[in-house]
Amino acid sequence: MKTALFYLLALPLACCLFTACGSDDDEDSANVVISDDGKASNGMKYVAIDDNNFYLDNVMYTVESGHIAVSGFEKNSFKGEADIPASITYKGSHYDVAAIAPSAFTYCQALIAVDIPTSVTTIGSYAFYYCSSLANLNIPSTITTIGDNAFAGCSGLTSIKVDKDNAHYDSRDGCNAIIDTKTNTLIAGCRNTIIPATVTAIGKRAFAHCASLKTLTVPGSVTTIGNSAYYECSGLTTAVIGNAVTTIGDGAFYACTSLTAISLGTNVTTIGNGVFDRCDRLEEIHCKSLTPPTILNNTFPYLSATLYVPKGTKQAYQSADVWRNFTNIVEE
Repeated sequence: MKTALFYLLALPLACCLFTACGSDDDEDSANVVISDDGKASNGMKYVAIDDNNFYLDNVMYTVESGHIAVSGFEKNSFKGEADIPASITYKGSHYDVAAIAPSAFTYCQALIAVDIPTSVTTIGSYAFYYCSSLANLNIPSTITTIGDNAFAGCSGLTSIKVDKDNAHYDSRDGCNAIIDTKTNTLIAGCRNTIIPATVTAIGKRAFAHCASLKTLTVPGSVTTIGNSAYYECSGLTTAVIGNAVTTIGDGAFYACTSLTAISLGTNVTTIGNGVFDRCDRLEEIHCKSLTPPTILNNTFPYLSATLYVPKGTKQAYQSADVWRNFTNIVEE
């Protein structure tokens, strides 16, 4: 009986030991060694470009000062998943893969998935711009910098998650977005994003080219909508802007060609240049501000839309620059 008990107790320990060995192998596989004969240790396809640049499985890597950056892709051959190693031993030197360079995957519409290792700290501007087939995005805890428009145009995104241990960015409340933790600015979203009530700003181009976004509700915590925030969201039909918003940046809803109705909160004071330019289906504008906000001649190019204003303010709107050009102003 004691012998049987010993084996029962020993079995989990043995499993743990085998599991630990497996984990070590996994960690080792994160480092790719490129041998002198031009072969990669993990079976990835290696192609030399020059002394500092090479491809692994049609993803381009560049040796920089003290590290390696993902810098591009082979436009005629790459498709599928970019499985980025954490480190590479190249020409006898060991380098961490620490960055995804600006424009590295720009217009890579064949990219369906990317595995960003924890060695990466920086994602450059336009790094994944218009990767329209990318469906899921996971940002590791180590990312400290995400450049402008890094994920703009990723219209296929349905899931965005930031590791809970990331000190710079978060996806609070399962919102399917990237939020700058320090400023509470939402910098990248997708069609499934629910803007948390703690966000205070929608960053520039945060939803740009998100053609599959259908409706929008901006919560009462948001005070600013950045330039081109919803630029060319061609599927957007209705938008409700919360009462805390004071400023809507230039081109914020430019070319939202399906937009038929917009509701502007009570505290909007400034609506920028070309905000609703090319929104040629816009039929209803509900402006709740008691004082007509400052707008420009091209803020609302389609003056045939019905402008709804608060009771007792029709005269003020009829006297205000640009607003007076609306042919149909109705109090509500």
